[in-house]
Amino acid sequence: MNARHRVASYAKPVPIRGLISGLGQQARRIFSRWLLLACLMILASAAQAATYINKSIPFNWINTATHAHVGYNTSPYKMNGTISPGTACGTAPPVLDDTISDNIPIGFNFSYGGTVFTSARIMSNGRLQFNNNTACGYGSPVTQLPYAYYNSATNNLNYSMRIYGNDLDPTSKTDKPTYPTTCTSTSTCYVSYASIGTTPNRRFVVTWNNVPEWTSAGSLSGNYNLQLILNEDGTFIYQYGTDTPGPQAAVAQVGWQVSQNDYDIPSVGLPADNSAILFYIPTPIAQYHFQQSAWTAPGQVLDTSGSTPAYNGTALGAATPGVGYACNGAVIPNNNGSIADGIDTGISVPSVLGGAGTIDFWYKANADWIGGGDAQLLDATMANNEWFFAVKRNNGDVRFVITDSNGTVRAVETPANNITAGTWTHIALTWNFNALAASNSDHMTIYVNGTQTAVSSFSTSGTVSSQVGTLYLGDNRSSFTGSNGTKASANGTLDEVNIYNVEGSAVLIQRDMSYVGSCGLDHYELSLPTSSLSCLPTTATVTACADNSSPCTNALLTANGSTVTLASSAGTLGANTLAFGANGVASTTLSYPSAPDNTAVSVSLAAAQTPAANSSKCCPDGINCAVASSCSTTFNTAGFVFSAAANGGVAVLPTQVAGSSSLTYYLRAVKTNTTTQACQAALQGTTPVNFGYECNDPTTCYGANLMSVNGGTATSIARNNNGSVSSYAQVNMTFDANGNAPFTFSYGDVGKVTLYANKTVNGALLTGASNPFVVKPFGFTLSSIKRTADSFTNPAAASASGPVFIKAGDSFTATVTATTATGNVAPNYGQEVSPESVKLTPALVAGLGLTYFPPIGGTFGTFSNGVATGTAFNWPEVGIITLTPEVGDGDYLGAGNVTGTTTGNVGRFIPHHFALSSGAALTTRSDRVCSPASTFTYMDEPMSATFTLTAQSAANLTTQNYAGNFAKMDLVNPASFGFGAINIAATNTPLTPRLSLGSSSGSWIAGVASGISSALAVSRLSAPDGPFDAVSIGIAPIDTDGVQLSPLNLDVGNGTPDHASLGVPTSVRFGRIRLNNAFGSEALDLPIPLIAQYWNGTVFTTNTSDSCTSLSPNNIALGNYQKGLTSTNMGSGHIMIGGAFASGIGSLKLTKPSPAPTVLGSVDVAINLGVAGIDQSCPAWLVTSSGAGLGYLRGKWCGANYDRDPRVRVTFGIYKNANDFIYMREMY
Repeated sequence: MNARHRVASYAKPVPIRGLISGLGQQARRIFSRWLLLACLMILASAAQAATYINKSIPFNWINTATHAHVGYNTSPYKMNGTISPGTACGTAPPVLDDTISDNIPIGFNFSYGGTVFTSARIMSNGRLQFNNNTACGYGSPVTQLPYAYYNSATNNLNYSMRIYGNDLDPTSKTDKPTYPTTCTSTSTCYVSYASIGTTPNRRFVVTWNNVPEWTSAGSLSGNYNLQLILNEDGTFIYQYGTDTPGPQAAVAQVGWQVSQNDYDIPSVGLPADNSAILFYIPTPIAQYHFQQSAWTAPGQVLDTSGSTPAYNGTALGAATPGVGYACNGAVIPNNNGSIADGIDTGISVPSVLGGAGTIDFWYKANADWIGGGDAQLLDATMANNEWFFAVKRNNGDVRFVITDSNGTVRAVETPANNITAGTWTHIALTWNFNALAASNSDHMTIYVNGTQTAVSSFSTSGTVSSQVGTLYLGDNRSSFTGSNGTKASANGTLDEVNIYNVEGSAVLIQRDMSYVGSCGLDHYELSLPTSSLSCLPTTATVTACADNSSPCTNALLTANGSTVTLASSAGTLGANTLAFGANGVASTTLSYPSAPDNTAVSVSLAAAQTPAANSSKCCPDGINCAVASSCSTTFNTAGFVFSAAANGGVAVLPTQVAGSSSLTYYLRAVKTNTTTQACQAALQGTTPVNFGYECNDPTTCYGANLMSVNGGTATSIARNNNGSVSSYAQVNMTFDANGNAPFTFSYGDVGKVTLYANKTVNGALLTGASNPFVVKPFGFTLSSIKRTADSFTNPAAASASGPVFIKAGDSFTATVTATTATGNVAPNYGQEVSPESVKLTPALVAGLGLTYFPPIGGTFGTFSNGVATGTAFNWPEVGIITLTPEVGDGDYLGAGNVTGTTTGNVGRFIPHHFALSSGAALTTRSDRVCSPASTFTYMDEPMSATFTLTAQSAANLTTQNYAGNFAKMDLVNPASFGFGAINIAATNTPLTPRLSLGSSSGSWIAGVASGISSALAVSRLSAPDGPFDAVSIGIAPIDTDGVQLSPLNLDVGNGTPDHASLGVPTSVRFGRIRLNNAFGSEALDLPIPLIAQYWNGTVFTTNTSDSCTSLSPNNIALGNYQKGLTSTNMGSGHIMIGGAFASGIGSLKLTKPSPAPTVLGSVDVAINLGVAGIDQSCPAWLVTSSGAGLGYLRGKWCGANYDRDPRVRVTFGIYKNANDFIYMREMY
C-alpha cells in the first residue's frame, strides 16, 4: 500500500496532514496507525450495547471450488480502486490492496441490525459492507471499531462486518507479474463469493483464500484463509482456516459494527486455526406469554422460551390470567398487604442472570401513572439494603434499583411519564456490571416504548449482590422496601415478559416490543355425549382453543363475548347463537323428547364470529377428538343416567383421587313416558347392573381390575382399553320408586377414565356412561436416595457438622413411586398419551442459616408399574435440603398438581471443588514498600500471597451457601492453603519443606473468599545456598471435608501437577548486609561502605537488584569509643543514612567529630537487623538501638551461624600527622 494514498485520502485535520506529509513513507504509515489507535482509546471509553452476541461453534469450512472470484476485471463483479463519484481507495487495479467490490447480490433478504439488505460489498481488508457502503482504504490496525466516518458523514463503517481487519492484499502475480507478493496465481490465492442452499436455509459465503498481508511497499507476507457466512435466519459466522500469521496478526480486530453505539470486538489478533464464531441475536432464558386459561397449581405459568431449564412460574395470591396485550396476560390486583399477588419465576437473579441482563414487558396500569400511586413492577429483594426491583412511582417515573456486590446501591430513574390508566406501555430494564477498568463502563438503562429514557453510568468492580433472590413479577419479593420502593403491587396487567442474561440493545428491545404473539384462535372444539335420553336435555359445548392441544387444555380467554352459531339436524337447541364466557367456553342444551329410540341427531358449528386458524374438531364425550364441523348423539327412550342427586340431571363427575372413595352418586334408570314424554323409573328394587370402565388416558388399562363400585357392597368392575367397551361385571344396585340407585366408586389407579353401565330389561338394553373424568395420584414417595457413583446412601445429616452425602453437582439417584390413598402403587402413572413425569423441588432445612436453594437438576427415567428411578439428579449447592416430589408439569391431565411426601433431610452437600480466581498475586518483599516492585525476595523475608477462592459445583457454579458453619476451610490458618514451592530450572529444586507460613486472613461470603492474604517465606538453611531465580509458589487448599482445588497447574514435587500457581515465578536469594571499616580525616565526614549482598552459588556478591532495602539512624548503634572520640563529640546525631539502597549500595556516614578531637580516635558501628533493642554483633555489647526487622540479612561475622549483625570500626584522624606517610612526592 502506498502510504501517500492513505494519508491524502484519510487524514482529515489539515495540520496533521501537513505533519505527516513531511515524513517518509513507512514513517507516515506508522504515524497514521498510532494516531488512529489513540482515537480508538478515546472511543473505547464510551458505553455501547451490542445487538449480537457470539459463541464458538465447530469449524466447518465450505468448499469454494464452484464459487465465483471477485478481483481484477472479474465478471460480473470486480474489485475497484475508485468508487463514483471519485472516492479513491488505496490503490488502482490490478493492484488490489485496499480495494472494494461492486455491490454483489446476497441472494436472499438478510436482516442485519434490524435492517434488511439484499446486497453487500467485499472490502479486501477482511470486511463485508452493507447499505452500499463504499468506505475503503483502511484495514486494522489502521482503523479500529467503532469508526465514525471516512471522508463524509455517510461514508462510514456502519453496517459492516470485520472477519479479520488486517491489511490484506489479494493482488496476484497473474494480474501484475512484477508485484512483490506471495500470491502467485488467482487459482490458489483469491477472494470468492457464492449464494448457496435452499429456502429457508440459504447462505452467502465470502472467502479470502491464501491471501497475504501488506507489510511494506516492497513486501507482502503471511497467508490467511478466512470465510464469512451470512445465514438466511439473520445469524452470521466467521471461520478461520489454516493461517500463517504476518507481522500485524496480533493487533488486527475481529468484530462488527451496526452503528457507532452498536458494535462489538470479540477478539483482537488472529483467532486459532480451524475455529469458528457464530454471531446471533440473543434469545430469552425465560419468556412468559401468560396464555394459560387458569393457574391453580405451582409451575403453571409456562416459560415458552424453549431454554433449558424451563423456568415455569407460579401464580401467587390473587394473580390470574386475563385479557392481555396479546391474548392473555397476568392480571395483578391492587394489593398493599404482606401476601404477594404476582408471579414467582423461580429465576435466581445473581446466579442465572448475574452481572448483565434485560427484562422487558408490556404493562397496563389500572390507574393513571401520575397520581395513581406507586406500583411495584418486579422485585427480587430478599434482605434489607440488598435491592433488586423496579417501581412505577406516583409521580409517573420508572425507577430501577440494584445493590451491587460491593454493597453500593445503584439506581436509574426516568422523567415523569404522563400515561393514562388502561394504556399499554412497553418497559425495558437493562444492566451491565462488566468489571471493566474504564471509567463509567458499567450502566443501568430504562427504555419506555422502545426509547431510551434514562441511563446511569458508573464504575464498580462488583456485580449484582449475591443476597438478591429469585424474581417476582408484579409485586414485592419480601417485606423489605426502600430506596423509593413500595409495598404496593403492580395494580394492572403484565404481558409478553422476556428475560435475558445479557444486556439488550435498543434493537433487541424494539424487536421484543414489535412482536405480537399469536392470540389467535387455533381451533374450535364441539363436544356432545355419544348417547342421550330423550326425556332429558343433553349438553352441547363449544370451546375456543388457543393452541393445538386436543382435547383443548388451553381455552382462549380473549374469546370472551365472541359468538358461534350452532344448528341441529333434529330436536331443539336451547340457543342457536352462543356467546363465549370469560373461560373461553360456550354451551347450550339439545332437547328431543319425541325422539324414537336409537335416533341419531347431529349438531354442527354453522358459523363463528371469529375465524379460527385451523379446522374445527368434534370431541365425542369430550375425548377422542377428530377434525369435523359437527358431532352427533344418539337419543334413546330408556337408559341409565349418572346423577349427583336423586331425580337429578346428568352429572359431571369431577376429578377423583386414586384409592379414595368418591362422593355418593346416583345411577338413574329412566325411560320416556309415552304420554308426557317425561322421565319415569325403568327399574325398581334390588337388581344386578353391568358396570365397566374405559381407560381413556392412558389408553391401556393396567392388567388388573382396579375400579370398584359400591351399591351396597364394593364390587370390582371390568376394565376396557380405550375405544372398545365390551367387558362388564355385575354389581347389585337398589333402585327406589323413582329409579334412583345410590353408589360410590373407587379407582386404585390413575388416569382419565369413563364409567359405563348396562342392563337388559324386557328385551331392551338400557345403557349409560359418565363423562370422562380424571383420577389423580394421592401422592408420591421417594426412596433409595444415594450417590450414583458408589451407591452410598444419603446419611440425612441434621446440621453443618453432620456427615457428608455428596459434592454439589455430582449425580445422585432417587426412586419415586406414585401412590394411591391406600398406600398402594398407582401402576399406570407415567403411561399417559403424553407421559406425565415427576419433578423434585428442594427446600432448605430450617434453622441452619442456609439461604440459596437453586432447583434440582436431572429427571426421572421412564415409569414402569408406577415407579421410576433417576440416576442423574444433582443439586449445585451446599447444605442440607428436603425433597418434595410433584407432577412434572404441575398439572396432571389438566386436573392440577399433586404434591407428594416430603423427604427427611438429604445431605450434607459440600462443594465439588474450589476454584482459584484470576488475578492471584505474589507480592515479593511484602515487608518493604518497593517501587517498582522487587524482582526477588531474600530467604526468610516475608512474601504475601493474595488470592480469591470460590467454592463451586461440578458445573463451576458458585455454591453460595458455603459460609458460616458450612464453610469448612479455615482462612485464618495458612496451613489450610497447602502452600508449595519449587525452583524451576535445569534441575528442579522442591522448596516446599522450606516454606515458613505467617498469618493469613479472609472470610467466606456467599461461597467466595475474596482477597485472601497470607504471609510466607522461603527459609534460610544454616549455610548459604541458591540463588533460586525461578521460584513458583502454589496452593493446594483442602477443607476438613476433603474439598480440594481444581484445576492444578503446578508440580512442586517433580511428579504431576499438585498445586495451582500464584502469580509469576520470582527469585529467592540468601542475603546479608556487609559493613566495611572506615578511616579518614577528623575534619571530614566519613562514609562507611554499606552493601546488600547475596550468595551467587560461589561467593557473596553485591545484589544490584536491591533498590528497596532501607535503614534508619535509630537502627545504628555507636559504642566502644577509643582515644579522642567520645559520645560527646560522636553521638547518634552524627549518623547519616540516605534511605533506600541503590543497586545494592547503601549510603551511610558519620559526620566529623564535634568538637574536634585533639588526638585520633575510633568508634565501633553496629547495625541492629533484628527486632530487639540490642544488636547481635560480635562481640556482644549493651548499646541500645531499634531493630530494623531485617534479620534475614544477618551474616556469619563470628560464630558458626548466619545470625550476627554487622559491626565495624570507624577511625577519625588517622591521616592527621605527616609522619604517617612513608613517602610523598608532589607531581608537577
